[in-house]
Amino acid sequence: MGKKLERDYQPTVIERLQKEFPGGIVMKNDAGYRQGYPDLIFTYGKTVHLETKRDESASFRPNQKYYIDLINEQGGFARSIRPENEDEVFKEIGDYLFDCKIDILSFNKNYRKKFLK
Repeated sequence: MGKKLERDYQPTVIERLQKEFPGGIVMKNDAGYRQGYPDLIFTYGKTVHLETKRDESASFRPNQKYYIDLINEQGGFARSIRPENEDEVFKEIGDYLFDCKIDILSFNKNYRKKFLK
């Protein structure tokens, strides 16, 4: 059996978003419209952008890191999510959505150092 594809992993992320944050809205982006923009947008009072990857070996396509960085630098929340970091990213999503005391720019800077090498 071959490796799991990104499109096979996305439904897992969508299902978990809907389960953990009921009432939130998940939208899947059209890669043909803005190449490199994160795959999923989730709104739940605030907006979360997620670029799904099938596993830690999956590389970024052109512009994907650029848009994750841009969103984070503007004070938003964007992450690359894959099975290996899924629990950590979901904890960060919860912290971002519900803890107004976090310094989102520092939070995003630390994320970049750890996951966008």
